[in-house]
Amino acid sequence: ITVAGAPTSGVPADVAEAWIKIELVAVRKPFWGNRIGTLLLACALGRAWHRHQNHCILHVAGGRDNVPAVRLYERLGFVAAPSKLFHKPNKDVWLLGNIGR
Repeated sequence: ITVAGAPTSGVPADVAEAWIKIELVAVRKPFWGNRIGTLLLACALGRAWHRHQNHCILHVAGGRDNVPAVRLYERLGFVAAPSKLFHKPNKDVWLLGNIGR
C-alpha cells in the first residue's frame, strides 16, 4: 500500500492536512479473497485517523470494472466523487469522510 499526503496547491494547510491520499492498494492474485486488501486499507485508515486525518481520496484502477476493489471501498464507506468535484475526469475517484466514525 502506498500512502501520500493530499495535493495542496491552492488549498489551505489545515484542510490539506485533514486528507490522506491512498496511492495504491495491491494484493497478488494467489492471495485474492483472503481479505488482505481490507486489512491493508484498514491499517492505512487507522493510521490516518491517529494522525487526525479524517478524509481519504483514492483512485480505482480499472474503474467500476474492478469489482473487488469497488466492493471493498464501498464496504468501508467510500463513495464515488461527485461528477463536478475535480477538474480531471473523476469516474474512478472515490472519497471517504469521517474516518473512524
